[in-house]
Amino acid sequence: MASPFIQFFVRNGDMELSAERIQFVTADGVEIVGDYYAPLTKCLRGILMLHMMPETRDSFAIFARKTAACDFHVLAIDLRGHGESIKRVGSDSVLDYKSFSDADHQKSINDIRAAIFYLRGRGVKEIGLVGASIGANLSLQAIAEDQRLKGAILLSPGYNYRGIETIPFVRRLSSGQRVFFVGSEDDGNAVMMVHGLFSATPERVHKNIKVFQTGGHGTEIFEQEPLFIDECISWLSKLFER
Repeated sequence: MASPFIQFFVRNGDMELSAERIQFVTADGVEIVGDYYAPLTKCLRGILMLHMMPETRDSFAIFARKTAACDFHVLAIDLRGHGESIKRVGSDSVLDYKSFSDADHQKSINDIRAAIFYLRGRGVKEIGLVGASIGANLSLQAIAEDQRLKGAILLSPGYNYRGIETIPFVRRLSSGQRVFFVGSEDDGNAVMMVHGLFSATPERVHKNIKVFQTGGHGTEIFEQEPLFIDECISWLSKLFER
C-alpha cells in the first residue's frame, strides 16, 4: 500500500520534514485534500495556504515546507474544483472550477472554514493565512469573518475575483489583526488594487505593503523573488508576537 506521506528531504539539524496528505469534508459536503506539515518542535501557531486559479496546493510546496521548518503547523489545500478536491460526498460527479459560476467559487469559503477547523483539531491555537489571487480574496474574507484569525499575507489580491469583493472585508478587519499586501508592476492593474486595499484598511489594523517591479501574479512572485520567502516567514513570526 502506498504511504500517505510524501518525503521532501527538508532538514533542520538531524530532523527531516514530511508532508502528510490529509482529507476532510466541508459543511456543504465537498471532500477537500491538503498537505499538512507538522512543526519540528511543539508549538501552537499555524498557517493556512490558499492557491490561485488554476493552480493547486503544490504551488505552495517550497514555501510551506520552509515555513513548517521554522516551527509552524502548515496546511496547504486544494480549493474545491482544483487538484484532488473534486468530489462531493455521495456523488459521482466531478467538480471542476472551469465550469464554476461565481456563486460556486464563493462557496470556497466553506473550504477555508473547514481547514481552520482541521488545524484547530490538531491543537493549533493561533492561525494566520497566506493566499494568492482568489486565495488572497478568500483569506481576507476569512479573517474579516473570524477575529480570532491573526492576519494574512495577500499575494495579488483583487477588488473582485468571481464575486468575492475585498473592500468590504478590509473595512471589517479588527484591531490587532495584520495584513501584508503584495503586488507586482508587471501584473496588469494589480498594484493599483494593492494600494487601494491598503488605503481602505483601517488604521486600527497593522498593515504592510510591498510592490515588486517584476514578480508576476500570485505565487509566481516566490519564483521570481525567492528571497521574499524568508521575508514572509519573518513577517508570519511577528504575526504571533504579543
